[in-house]
Amino acid sequence: MTVYKDSLNPVVADEPHEISKLVAVVIIINAVVITLGAFRNVEMFASEWLTWIDISCELFFIVEIAMRIHRFTWRTFFENNWNKFDFIIVLISTPVLLAPFYPMGHFNFILMLRLARLIRIFKLLYFIPHRERLITGIGRALNASIGVFLALLFILSITAVGATYLFGQTSPEYFGNPIKSAYAIFQVFTMDGWPMVPDLLIKDSDSLGWIMLVRGFFIIAVVIGGILGLSMLNAVFVDQLVSDQTENLEARLHRMEQMLQDLKDEKTYANRTGPVLDKIDSGTQANDNDLPQGIDPESGWE
Repeated sequence: MTVYKDSLNPVVADEPHEISKLVAVVIIINAVVITLGAFRNVEMFASEWLTWIDISCELFFIVEIAMRIHRFTWRTFFENNWNKFDFIIVLISTPVLLAPFYPMGHFNFILMLRLARLIRIFKLLYFIPHRERLITGIGRALNASIGVFLALLFILSITAVGATYLFGQTSPEYFGNPIKSAYAIFQVFTMDGWPMVPDLLIKDSDSLGWIMLVRGFFIIAVVIGGILGLSMLNAVFVDQLVSDQTENLEARLHRMEQMLQDLKDEKTYANRTGPVLDKIDSGTQANDNDLPQGIDPESGWE
């Protein structure tokens, strides 16, 4: 059994949740091949080579998954979320194996499934120091930011619908429907050239009321969504991302305060009980001296 495990070490790591260096190298190669395939010039001259390398990587991932399941058993393999993630990504990418043998024609979107394998590059986080702290911090930050995300989504939706009613006829290319309006308003939230949109709306207008309405609407949108909303989202995300360090400092301070309180309590107890014990000792000595002759205070009557 030991020889069998040793023979799998280049492909299968020692623990179910780990990946070997060989798997990491193949993930990088596959990512490079998929990225090169997106360049038209490269794809024209090396289409066949890229396709076969891509298929080889997919076959390797299938074999690697099978070997890991065989070594660690199905139950142990699927207890880890990273393994579930690997299995799903490899499974939905298997139609790519049909590309050289079956003309996809109008079903080229199936080939886009191989892009899912690019997500596996996140597995390389295993080689980053303190990865558990990083992943835990990101998860905690995302959970804490859900409320702010929803609030921004509600503000964006309400603002987009209002902008559609207000500016849909004036600028249908930006505000023709709520979806177009949402995209334009989101650009305003990010303050990416936001003055361009209101300037476009008031370009051909001489109405002071219309100009004030447009500028007031977008100023409010920038303040609420851009300055307050996104700033709050960044603040919550960063705060939760580094909160583990804050928690460690708070725990240390709490322990120091508890130690100081314990020392203070011990000193107070010693100050209170010290005089009492002295009185008891002095009283006992006086009573022993007052005993009649012939009486042993330790053993009783002689």
